[in-house]
Amino acid sequence: MVIVNLPNVPPINFVSAYRPPRQSHVNFTLDFESIYAYNSAIFIAGDLNAKHRNWNCTTNCKNGKLLASFAGKTNAKIIAPDTPTHFHRKGASVLDLALVRNIPHAISAYSLNELSSDHLPVKFLIDNGTTVENPKTFLPNWEKYRSYLIRQTEMNPPRGTEDIDAEVERLTAEITTAFKESGSWRNLVNRDVTEEINQQVKERNRCKKIWQKTRHPADKNKLNRAQKHLSKLYREYNEGKTTDLITGIGPGDDTLWKLVKTYKNDRTKMPPLITANRVAYRDIEKAEAIADNLALQFQNNDLSHPPTEFIVERRIKLLNRKPAMNKIKPCTPAEVADEIAKLKNRKCPGKDRITNLMLKHLPKRTIVRITYLINCVIKLSHFPKSWKTAVVVPIYKAGKNAQSPDSYRPISLLSSLSKLAESIILNRLEAETEDKLIPFQFGFRKGLSTTEQLLRMTEHIREGFDNYFDTAAVFIDIAKAFDRVWIDGLIYKLHKLKISKQMILLLQSYLKNREFIVRVGNELSTPRMTEAGVVQGSRLGPHCFNIFINDICQTPDTQICLFADDTAIMCTGPVKHINVEKLNNHLAELEKWLIKWKIKINKDKCQAMYFTKARKLPPPPKLFRRAIPWCSEVNYLGITLDKQLTFKKHISNIKAKLKTSRAILMPLIGKNSKLSLGNRLLLYKSMLRPLISYASPVWGAAAKVHMQTLERLQNLTVRLIARQPWYIRNSNIRKALCLPTIQEYFQKIAE
Repeated sequence: MVIVNLPNVPPINFVSAYRPPRQSHVNFTLDFESIYAYNSAIFIAGDLNAKHRNWNCTTNCKNGKLLASFAGKTNAKIIAPDTPTHFHRKGASVLDLALVRNIPHAISAYSLNELSSDHLPVKFLIDNGTTVENPKTFLPNWEKYRSYLIRQTEMNPPRGTEDIDAEVERLTAEITTAFKESGSWRNLVNRDVTEEINQQVKERNRCKKIWQKTRHPADKNKLNRAQKHLSKLYREYNEGKTTDLITGIGPGDDTLWKLVKTYKNDRTKMPPLITANRVAYRDIEKAEAIADNLALQFQNNDLSHPPTEFIVERRIKLLNRKPAMNKIKPCTPAEVADEIAKLKNRKCPGKDRITNLMLKHLPKRTIVRITYLINCVIKLSHFPKSWKTAVVVPIYKAGKNAQSPDSYRPISLLSSLSKLAESIILNRLEAETEDKLIPFQFGFRKGLSTTEQLLRMTEHIREGFDNYFDTAAVFIDIAKAFDRVWIDGLIYKLHKLKISKQMILLLQSYLKNREFIVRVGNELSTPRMTEAGVVQGSRLGPHCFNIFINDICQTPDTQICLFADDTAIMCTGPVKHINVEKLNNHLAELEKWLIKWKIKINKDKCQAMYFTKARKLPPPPKLFRRAIPWCSEVNYLGITLDKQLTFKKHISNIKAKLKTSRAILMPLIGKNSKLSLGNRLLLYKSMLRPLISYASPVWGAAAKVHMQTLERLQNLTVRLIARQPWYIRNSNIRKALCLPTIQEYFQKIAE
């Protein structure tokens, strides 16, 4: 069932139905009544196996009588073609029809003498007064685009906050208008099939008409042969198109990655969403349901610490009372042009529909105008209102209930101009904070990655093993970490870090009074306000989060590992119960800090691991009076850690992931693939080998037996790609392909 919105009429439910011929007549109309209960405007079509003289059948059957009676009682219409839709040895009849109710348009139907089934396809025409347009594509003319903007651009730098908002609206309108006016629409070329296929379709249809009239076995035999030959032609045509596409892929051609995307992407459509009050079927209903759920998500956690709240509130009042001095360095047109050049072409635009490609083709005069605008934003500490609206695209979380609105991750699409301004502001914020951030926070910082943090953790544990020390560790899971940042608390922490007042007020303007709309399909929800959180998908959001948790409590007896919100706390020592006691002391301080800054944790997802060579373990640590049981393995930053750091389980997981990904890519790298050897090898190096080599400096020194497992995996995959028989040595295949062993490749990465 799908719901369609036609102009000037209520939504219509289009339902596909099938009625088995030998099913009981007792409940024939009950399903129709259930569909009626949801929506009064209904279009139910399909093979209902109902015969009646009212719709051009030669006889009546029980189902036909029931359907005709039901249609009369419910003021529905039966729409059926004038010619038969089903041909049987006993005769032809009209079985494929539509039951229509409360649709104020003229509807007609006719059967098509096509396809190979004993049922003919039926086409229904709903005359709603609209014209059918051929699909078109827009081709921009960048020279005209630049010329238009040069003529329209006026250098009037804003003088106040209202001027900034007005200037943003004018600039946005001029850029979008220039893009529309300078380009042209072209009809998409419809690549028809070959003339031979068209002739064979006509021959098949001719044979079908003859057989429908004569019902002679010889004519049926001719029809079957014609259909079989047509299927062969279609198969050869499709294979030829695929072969031409694949063999035409050259080095550096992004067609290869588009092809891979078709195999790897899960294109499952969002099912109806079940909410507390209703079931959301239409896209607009789904968008509203997800927006309602996100509005609850973007709120402060229900935690309270009155002394801290009082101090924060008083400090913010003082900040807003006095004007700020201009201490932030203004940007230059050259800096703006450099930031535009760094933008990725294929990023989705925000609500204003300005793409990164449109920014990259701006004339110098418009870039100077944007520079004036951004400098006014910085000078007046006012972030434009229209830049604070995010279009949220819900992405399904694998393994969750697809019919629940909270099973979708919000991805924010922001204005490209907004992200450009954020990049300029971020450069200045990083300069003020870089030497003030805690050194064990590795998330969203230049030159630091998950691998470096994992190395820091595992080397600390191994150093303990060398000294016969054990390490107790707790892995904290913060609930809705980015979405529930206490904004006033973040502003207060910016002040405590001695960030310039002008920057604090600018970030306050950026973070507060934001709103979002949810997009499902082509439908947009009504706007919702966000009361808490930093924007995911923004440039400033991750750095603001790092500042918010920068004052996480520390003790001299423990180590902290942070990558954004992924938190691990460790204690190393020779005595088991003392290690846990020190860890509990840190967790007790952490509890106070979490409540103080309105941060909630997922208690069920927190894990504890005791790294030791011994079998006996001490009592587990506690967080909020709840014991966190010791685990045999923990996944941290994509690596599976075991208590002896053998990485056996991690390598087993790599093996499973590689086999799954290899199976998905088998049509492209297998023996029947038409890709060249170079492209097949490129797919292995760029898509399969990274699954093996992720964070390899951390676990690359695992036992030889585990590393041999990975060598065998590579050998099997490379032999498959090179299409070599069993008697060719693996070393010869690698040598011919200039491919190192896994161990050699790991050593190269480590260097």
